[in-house]
Amino acid sequence: MTNAAIVLCARKESARLPGKALRAIAGLPAIEHILRRIVTVGIKTYLAVPYGQRKDFHPFAEAHSDFVTLVEADSASPLHRMAEVASMLDTRPRYIIRITHDDILIDAKTILDLLAATDKAEAGYGFSPGIVEGAGVEVIETRNLLEAAKAHPGPVEFVSWYVKGQVNNPEIERFTPRESVRRGYRLTMDYPEDALVLDIVLRAVGPDATLDRVVEFLDKNPSVLSINRQPLVSIYTPVRNGERWVGEALESSL
Repeated sequence: MTNAAIVLCARKESARLPGKALRAIAGLPAIEHILRRIVTVGIKTYLAVPYGQRKDFHPFAEAHSDFVTLVEADSASPLHRMAEVASMLDTRPRYIIRITHDDILIDAKTILDLLAATDKAEAGYGFSPGIVEGAGVEVIETRNLLEAAKAHPGPVEFVSWYVKGQVNNPEIERFTPRESVRRGYRLTMDYPEDALVLDIVLRAVGPDATLDRVVEFLDKNPSVLSINRQPLVSIYTPVRNGERWVGEALESSL
């Protein structure tokens, strides 16, 4: 498919989960899990890493050199790292498919279906709400991406907020994936407990198991998800120079 390119943003360091992208999950580095799944999509992929980290990721790009190009770009801002990749392409695709190293269970069928639906709707942004957390991707119109990077020169990590709404093409495609992969299961990789869950699941079903097979396993073994279950509600109380009201605020929250 020539109207899109995949940009996989990865970096070695992570405050909550050190060495996340290179962390071994069921015997394979996390980045290798993603690349093995990307190859089945059949779309040219750019592995975008911060400056100075080429040597860390080169072996993985080299192993998949037929469809992966390793690019060093902006170190502090995933938004601008993606924009740099888009700007360097000789033939600029209409869409950039964004994948992060947090999500190692990406699903080829959902990616292609989401891309097709976003393109058909001529939307500027597409996503698939309801899919297992850890398998989702975003489809971003390249013009929106470049416009957002220009409008927000500072570091931007939460890319989604900036590439939809007040941009060239504000239309959003909300694509519903097939029922077999629509679950509220937390299979992203932010914390050590998340990595443990993924390790348990992929050791049980095999590292190359389809997302459908992963869901099938968890449907039958839901107790595994108790390991990384997060609270239903979290309350944050920002305070500055308001110490004397903190107690009252906490009582109110309780």
